Parts: sequence; structure tokens; C-alpha cells
Amino acid sequence: MSYAFRKDTKSFGKHETHGFWKLQIDADGGVSEIYVDELALLRDDTIETHGWVMWTAWFVCGFLLLATKRYAKKTWFISHLAHAVIGVFVIVGTIV
Repeated sequence: MSYAFRKDTKSFGKHETHGFWKLQIDADGGVSEIYVDELALLRDDTIETHGWVMWTAWFVCGFLLLATKRYAKKTWFISHLAHAVIGVFVIVGTIV
């Protein structure tokens, strides 16, 4: 997680103070905080890949899911098939 705040609240502006933290839950249910290096968190390939997959699944494919059900009613079979295939991609992308 990342956070940012501004020490003086007199006017709107960029937050000059920021930080990063990570929360880990142990097997016994206990919680411990682990602070992460700023640069390691920003440029982690796994996190970036996850972000792109989620963006594709829920922004692009989410729009296509809405469009196939709302605006493609004249070609019911094709739109229903496309809706099902796109939905499977969203589910697989989310689970992976």
C-alpha cells in the first residue's frame, strides 16, 4: 500500500510526504507490518503484470461484457457466445 499526506492544509497542492508499507497475515492469524523499499515496490514485474491483467480483464473486457449484452441484441447468438468467451477470460485472469 502507498500513502501520501500534506503537513500543512492551508491550500490545495501536491502531497510532499509519502511512504509505502506492506501488511502480512501469519498462519495463526496474527498481523505484522513489513515496510518495503520504495523503488522495489514501484518497479516489481509481478505487480505490474498483475495490474495490466486486472486492467484488461475489468476495464476492457468489462466494457465488452456490457456492450455485448446491451447493444448487440440483434445478433443474439453471436453476442451471447462473445459474452460467454469474454466472461471466461475475465474469470481466468482474475483467478490467475
